[in-house]
Amino acid sequence: MTDFDEIIPRAKQAGFIATATAAAITAQFGWHLGKGMLEQLSLAVLLALCTVIVGYALVFAWHAYDRKMRNVGHAAVALFLIGVTVEFLSHTGFTASNRDQTMAQAKLHQTVATHNIGAVDQLSKDVKRLQDRLTMVPIRNAQQAQAAIDNAMAHKFWKLTEGCKATKGPQTRQFCSDYASAIADKAGAVEAETTRAELKQAQAELAKARKEAATSNVDVASAASQGVVLASMMTASETPNQAAVFWAGIGISSLLALFAIAAGGLLNFVAFAFDATKSAAKTIIPPVEDRYAPPPATNGGYNINVNDRSAFKELIEQLKANPKIASCLA
Repeated sequence: MTDFDEIIPRAKQAGFIATATAAAITAQFGWHLGKGMLEQLSLAVLLALCTVIVGYALVFAWHAYDRKMRNVGHAAVALFLIGVTVEFLSHTGFTASNRDQTMAQAKLHQTVATHNIGAVDQLSKDVKRLQDRLTMVPIRNAQQAQAAIDNAMAHKFWKLTEGCKATKGPQTRQFCSDYASAIADKAGAVEAETTRAELKQAQAELAKARKEAATSNVDVASAASQGVVLASMMTASETPNQAAVFWAGIGISSLLALFAIAAGGLLNFVAFAFDATKSAAKTIIPPVEDRYAPPPATNGGYNINVNDRSAFKELIEQLKANPKIASCLA
């Protein structure tokens, strides 16, 4: 047995694994095509059976033609061709569906990440704006300003100026100016309290948005990248159009489908064909002992095995008993 002969069983195992893997893929695709449990199970089994037929139909065709069973061989080839068509559709559907799902998921993640980044930018601007508003906060708080207002309204100048509607001199003008400042301080203090509450809420939202942006994944779909690269190679352009990317995706799906078909069907065919050739060689070529055995005796000749001592001694005795040979030996 040569080293090549030892590869044949491994090739058979690889062919079986390839066929089983392809059957699992087509079964999964068939399962997703069905609506109910019965439809899903039926389509899954049917497409998996189709893959098994593709994997071993050429093996049956080889043995059928080798045994002069031409009709059976034709039937096996027809099964193979029909099965290849169905399996090609199944594998292209499976690969295209997975590519679309991967690209859609990556697009969704990218959209979410972009939204999170935009939210962080907007909230950062809001926080900065609110912080800037707090830089002009009055010294007095709302309670202190209200106390100054109450004191002013209780002062004698309040009635004299008719509630600061008309001043009567420098003192009343200063009085009304202080009153107006207290009114402005109260309004500013109330607005500052509202701004602080808004700032606190904005800072909490900003921290949450930053956390979400840090944990969100910006996935880049390998399927999309592969399609763009292949389309760029096809069009010799750094920015291929959408049609080129689409046809590149079709080509990738078709190539994967053809490989799944060839990996099982053709590998099984080659492995079993070489195995049949090896078996035929064992039958045609006799063992070394038979090839080097003495030829059969003809015309009264002698046929002995030189390794058999007793037979060799018997032959010597027969030769001595033969007068013609004995005279020659004398």
